[in-house]
Amino acid sequence: MLPFFGSPPPFDIVSTIPNDGFLLNSEEGVRRSLFTKSSDLPCLLDERLTTVHDLLVESVRLSEHCEPTWKVVRCSIFGSVVGVVSVFTRVLFRQGQKPFLGSHAKPSEAYSWMTFKAVYERVRDLGSGLLNVCGLKSPECGNFLGIFGRNCVDWLVAEFACTTYGLVAVPLYETLGTEALKHICNQSQLTVCICVTPDLVQKLLDLDVALRHIILIQSDKATLKQLRDAAGKDVQIHDFADIVVDLSIVSPEVKLRTPKGVIITNKMLIATVTGVMLNSSRTMLALNAHGRIGFYSGDITMLQEDARTLQPTILIAVPRVLARIRQRIYQKVAGSRLKARLIETAINRKLKSVDKQVYKHNTVWDQFVFSKIRKRFGGRIRAIITAGAPISGDLLQFIRAAFCCPVFEGYGSTETCGAITTSIFGDLAGGHVGPPLPVCEVKLVDVPDMGLVAARDNKGEICCRGPVVTPGYFREPELTAQAIDEEGWFHMGDVGVWCEGNRLKIVDRLKHIFKLSQGEYVAPEKVEQVYLQASLVCQVFVDGSPLRSYPVALIVPDGDAVCRAINNQEKDSFGDTDSTQKSSRQNKNPPMEGETEDLARFCLNGRMVTMADVCNNSEAERFVYNELTQVRAIKLIPEEFSLENCLLTPTMKCARHAIRRRYQEDLLHLFAQKELD
Repeated sequence: MLPFFGSPPPFDIVSTIPNDGFLLNSEEGVRRSLFTKSSDLPCLLDERLTTVHDLLVESVRLSEHCEPTWKVVRCSIFGSVVGVVSVFTRVLFRQGQKPFLGSHAKPSEAYSWMTFKAVYERVRDLGSGLLNVCGLKSPECGNFLGIFGRNCVDWLVAEFACTTYGLVAVPLYETLGTEALKHICNQSQLTVCICVTPDLVQKLLDLDVALRHIILIQSDKATLKQLRDAAGKDVQIHDFADIVVDLSIVSPEVKLRTPKGVIITNKMLIATVTGVMLNSSRTMLALNAHGRIGFYSGDITMLQEDARTLQPTILIAVPRVLARIRQRIYQKVAGSRLKARLIETAINRKLKSVDKQVYKHNTVWDQFVFSKIRKRFGGRIRAIITAGAPISGDLLQFIRAAFCCPVFEGYGSTETCGAITTSIFGDLAGGHVGPPLPVCEVKLVDVPDMGLVAARDNKGEICCRGPVVTPGYFREPELTAQAIDEEGWFHMGDVGVWCEGNRLKIVDRLKHIFKLSQGEYVAPEKVEQVYLQASLVCQVFVDGSPLRSYPVALIVPDGDAVCRAINNQEKDSFGDTDSTQKSSRQNKNPPMEGETEDLARFCLNGRMVTMADVCNNSEAERFVYNELTQVRAIKLIPEEFSLENCLLTPTMKCARHAIRRRYQEDLLHLFAQKELD
């Protein structure tokens, strides 16, 4: 998150940068960015800077010795002449004495900052310690460094140390299970691992792996002694501070029992930065603001308080988080029709100016409505970036109006080192993830199992090619051959559609889409977004079977909202009508025979709450796409999907395989019920 200590609105001019992609090859359906329609895909902005370490060194050197030279280009978003390479070096890498990485122990505390120069010195000290104390050598000797835990300052310092000293970083998620951790450690032959917290050290000690050195970031003498006693003689436990004094392999979201190691090279990282910089409408703002990175305090539930303290200018969030923001806003005004109407009126009025790309923070609607929303997140957000799942059009418009700033939607994966497409500043249509970025080309291919022919249906599996694509999976030649074809196209595993202007729209994960007995294909994440718009729904998981004619769902109700609804005795949401009758009206079908009270009801504060209570609202019907995609059988569950119980991925999406395993019997029970006529 990048704080900007100014008060003007984010933009007050209309962008003239083209928002469309370019059809490079009509026969194969290959699309590119308009910036590279007649040239090779770029890999570098500056031939002197070919690795992440080069960028870090240059940042300190330029800040202390000389002013760089740069070529001049015209950037219409700012209406003035600026230098692409200039911004890349002078702003991002010319800040040796400027704050770079910030952290705080509690949301109420102010952030403490390390400068660019201090970070680089810490990187060198850590790298030297890893080589001298832990015996790590160059990657040719097969040396890898594990980094285990949540994001923090020293996590990033460790990753920089790897790029500086030629080591290979192996990030480990906190949510990894025992078998997955063991697989990664054995496959990469880890001998050294950095852990953020003591509990993660103990988790590693319980594994039967070849670790010889574990470095603990957050430690004290008593904790170190306990861990050293538990480790015995085979594993040495070090304090991170002691090590400092004296390329990477990334596991994508772990949804399978055996995670895959994606090889990320310096070439990919530099190409990613190059692509974003060439598409200048999206990043020069942040770079000109002399960006900093602030880390959260460690408690995921206190992120809003962290943001209020940090006062970021860039908010990056998955659609689920943005949906919860909207849900909380409407919940606060649920008891007042006047306040609810005020919110709706304010949103509609604000969208009229947003549609003209005018973002002002001094209107009457800002004074009474939107300023309060923005202050909860620090009051200085100038742009929002969302990715990880498609965002609905109405949610996109709400967030644009509420925060009065551009909202960009991107698409990519670990294997492509981040985004390969993203919407442009002047694109207000929504419903797609924009054209390809300048450093890659994208096409759709046939999906025989679904009967999709890309050339005929304009729909198919998304494929990407370019310098941002991984060379493969670490020590997994068969998986690499399955994912990357002979022509270098990486198969993303998502179904997409080309929209007007060669802009890409994501349908769903290919593996997530299921087929009903009627032959209809259902994209579960799309259906989940529908039900998540109900104010009493906290989380939802939709599943289906080719042997059944309807989807089923697991629902986690929003406890606070349900309690308020019960206490307020809102007749629109709760009443004395039997739950099966309510469900019948909602679905326009007779009640299911054999529906048990256990399946239909959920006990909250001594009162039985039904799915009808959760989803029975006036807006539900207009969001249902067709009868076949309506959820017909449900189970209300009290346990929230979270990172701690491994039911959410690190990007806050449903861990579908884990949820199926956890609730296998419940899902089978739902499928076994008699189908609706």
